[in-house]
Amino acid sequence: MNGQPVALKVIDLRSINTDVEKMLLGNELKALQQLQHQNIVQAHDICQTSTHVYIVTEFCNQGDLTNQIKLKGTKRF
Repeated sequence: MNGQPVALKVIDLRSINTDVEKMLLGNELKALQQLQHQNIVQAHDICQTSTHVYIVTEFCNQGDLTNQIKLKGTKRF
């Protein structure tokens, strides 16, 4: 992380009720751990307790993709 700002995503595991939701969360966590690309937010660390999952990622200060498309149009992407 080297002094770079980070973001923290917190997932309350008590809100995961179905087997499908558990599978999707597991898939998301595996993908985040494996993906390394300049255009994808990098996950630095993933920690889990009995009630929560904490995902530490790069901090992106320019909003989400939807906002960027609205501001700049789709030709830039």
